[in-house]
Amino acid sequence: MHRTALPLVLIFLVFFYCSESDDKKNENNNFFSINSERYPINRAGIIDFGPDLSNSIYKANLLVIIFVTEGIEFNQEEEITIFVNHWPSRRGGQKRSESGRIKAANLQQRIIDSVQGVRPDGKIIILGDFNDNPTNKSLKLLTKKSGYCPLFKPLFNTMEKLFKNGVGSLAYRDRWFLFDQILLSEKFKTGKGLRFLKAAVHNPSFLKNPEGKYKGYPFRNQIKGNQLLGYSDHFPVYIILEKN
Repeated sequence: MHRTALPLVLIFLVFFYCSESDDKKNENNNFFSINSERYPINRAGIIDFGPDLSNSIYKANLLVIIFVTEGIEFNQEEEITIFVNHWPSRRGGQKRSESGRIKAANLQQRIIDSVQGVRPDGKIIILGDFNDNPTNKSLKLLTKKSGYCPLFKPLFNTMEKLFKNGVGSLAYRDRWFLFDQILLSEKFKTGKGLRFLKAAVHNPSFLKNPEGKYKGYPFRNQIKGNQLLGYSDHFPVYIILEKN
């Protein structure tokens, strides 16, 4: 069987920290990159999570991208829908702010239900900064059946095993969290064409704080004098897909 590993550049750097204002901190600074010549984008758009989330301090929104894998590497064409999420923050505490992320998860679930109803064999990728770990209630809503969305087919979380093994993409008070995740539809396990191979957190030494109290943490972007130092307070995460 011919197998070709295809890094689809599902790598995103999140929260390039700005200290100018609270408004700046809550901008959606997720960065998603895809080679649009190799993987033509059919259409894209942004969906707000609603006024109670999008216009509050817990700002959140959803970028939708639909692209087609085609070209000399593929024997067939397949359409993939990508949702790039930024869910409400944990400001005020995890429990106090949880309802915002539950609302975001419910909306994402309803949208997936609609997409799967139209294209039941289509592949779906969901990624972003969810401000929750893979084992939290909000993410679990996307990996189990729904009583409210009859056409919804649960996804699998490519990062859950990493989290259970102690891997994180950000640290706070000497604890590691994995808020940055990529979830896939089951078709990436069983369908033809692109299939899931592996997931990882990209944490080379140059992305780590080199000294001080936060040595080993993600090297947060900061300005010292006339120098711009660091990158982000989150490590990037990525997956590798292969054509089978």
